[in-house]
Amino acid sequence: MLGAPCIRTLNNMGILTPVRAFNLEFFAPVSWDDELSLKVQVSDMTPHSFSFVVHGSLQTGISAFSASISYVTVSSETKQKMPVPEDLLHVLRAGSE
Repeated sequence: MLGAPCIRTLNNMGILTPVRAFNLEFFAPVSWDDELSLKVQVSDMTPHSFSFVVHGSLQTGISAFSASISYVTVSSETKQKMPVPEDLLHVLRAGSE
């Protein structure tokens, strides 16, 4: 979505994105070498955070897991909470449509 490696791009924006919350529920066994199809959607945006929902399916079409992850935006310089940069908000809004 960012057109470049994620962490590097966020660092260039001057932000860190520590995980605020993470939830994962498996519906079927998954092995280390299983190939998965992932569907990632933006699920929430606030002035200082954003969240994704991830659904994973095995190649057989069986639903394997559902996960949610929320990030808070922190200044890489001050380590204090900061607003989500406009460039990132634009990308996230496009991903939530």
